[in-house]
Amino acid sequence: MRGRAFVATFAFFVVAQGACGGGGAVVADAQDPPDATIVPGEDASASVDASADASVEDARTSDVASEGEAGDASAPRVPPNILLVIGDDMGLDASVCHTVGADPGRAPHLQALCASGVVFDNVWTAPVCSPTRAGILTGRHSFRTGVGTVNLPLPVGERALPKALVAGKPGYATAAFGKWHLSNASNGGANHPNNVGFAQFSGSLGAQVSNFFNWSRVTNGLAANTTTYATTANVNDANAWIQAQTTPWFVWLAFNAPHAPFHVPPAGLHTYTTLTGPPLPNPPIDHYHAALEAMDTELGRLLGGLSPTVRAKTWVIFVGDNGTPPEVTQAPYTASKGSLYQGGVHVPLFISGPGVVDGGRRVSAIVHTVDIFKTVLELAEVDMGAALPAGGNTVDSVSLVPYLTSANQAPLRPWVMTEVFGGAPFAGGRLGKAIRDERYKLIRFNDGGVELYDLDDDPYEASELHAAGPLSIDAEMHEAALGAALDTLLASP
Repeated sequence: MRGRAFVATFAFFVVAQGACGGGGAVVADAQDPPDATIVPGEDASASVDASADASVEDARTSDVASEGEAGDASAPRVPPNILLVIGDDMGLDASVCHTVGADPGRAPHLQALCASGVVFDNVWTAPVCSPTRAGILTGRHSFRTGVGTVNLPLPVGERALPKALVAGKPGYATAAFGKWHLSNASNGGANHPNNVGFAQFSGSLGAQVSNFFNWSRVTNGLAANTTTYATTANVNDANAWIQAQTTPWFVWLAFNAPHAPFHVPPAGLHTYTTLTGPPLPNPPIDHYHAALEAMDTELGRLLGGLSPTVRAKTWVIFVGDNGTPPEVTQAPYTASKGSLYQGGVHVPLFISGPGVVDGGRRVSAIVHTVDIFKTVLELAEVDMGAALPAGGNTVDSVSLVPYLTSANQAPLRPWVMTEVFGGAPFAGGRLGKAIRDERYKLIRFNDGGVELYDLDDDPYEASELHAAGPLSIDAEMHEAALGAALDTLLASP
């Protein structure tokens, strides 16, 4: 009976998703010029003294908020600020808010966000970073955007999050800082972050910086070399821009850390004081952890620089973009970044903000990083009809806001899917697609291999069910339902 009910649920979800399409998005106009924005300077000129400006910011924000909240009931309510933070190459074994890795590192500010917010324990993403970023920006799976692996550009026809946000809620300021990794000459190159709707961009375009202390920083299409530690530069630029805003804002802050190269961060940003020079250990786990802690320290500086009024109206979303790289992946994971196994696609996600009910909760429901797209839009209280007009591209995103505002929210997805395609496998991984429900996981590799796992009994995929013997009736029914759901999804427009 449980299996029949499960198949019926799948069938209903697939039909409903096909009929509704999860909303839609129109074609983005790649010719829209970016807004003119003052470029923040280097180091001290880029960094704003939060304590000196706090009283000014408090007064400015208080004035804005009072228009919609203090006494004028006819004035529109001021929507919140939203800070999306992406940790680069950070799987669940590197999360201080989980107990997967024996040593997840040191990140007290991330721990504080988890303590005040909602921690999602079953989050899937793409096995490598470009597809994850494309999915967050569009709310669409890789087979729709064509961004199936690293170094592939996001097509100009995709309606990205900042344009959808501003269309649905005019008045939002938008900016992106840090790693991009979605552009080439076909979609605007260095201007691509601005073309998709970010009024301000400052960061790096490629997979990684060549040297955290000597790298090419692009600001609104113009490149210049900098010797400021990349993580610090990202926060300097984000801080300077945020402090200048007088309207609600959305910031995409995509750190290069803790991605390779595993250079020792500046003293004061981490507590791994015995590290020297290039990473000599194999694996360089302490160098990786030092970069992670430096990222946490700088994120703490950014959040601490917000005035109390602004901080109280700011949502913070933190997510890892894919699994931990193989040289620093920790047991019990047997796979890593680039793999369709859990070590490549199981990542941390936690959300903290002014509307969280019962902060410090954990959600076991399965979710996907594409869900961040609609989550941001709903947090911003946008007009979804304007943000995602009818007749546009299918959107796969499901808002996570119900999990934030209700401690008793039932699961919103019966399954999640991930994939990797379009290039050579990364670090020994295999190309293909995977889909899971609340218990079982089905992998279809492009080379013809098919594997099934029971993630309740075997969360780290030590025993493939077909190889272990005849499938149970329950496993057979779930495998059939998962396969049907995957086929229907891939055939959808």
